[in-house]
Amino acid sequence: MIIDRVEVETINSFSKLELLKEVYGLISILPILTLLLGITIEVLVIVWLEREISASIQQRVLVLNMLAPWACFKL
Repeated sequence: MIIDRVEVETINSFSKLELLKEVYGLISILPILTLLLGITIEVLVIVWLEREISASIQQRVLVLNMLAPWACFKL
């Protein structure tokens, strides 16, 4: 069986087209992944800030667990 040059070029162009479709598919997913990553990081930062603010609001002055070595004299 003899393969013409035209058939080989057709096969090569088809494989290039399939490769371009795969690359385009990957490129079209990048904005979605970037958005998901950004939202995830934002949620982590918001939760961390909320915990820090809540902890600073609940900070008590001169409680026993903060005066560890001298706490026995406070009792």
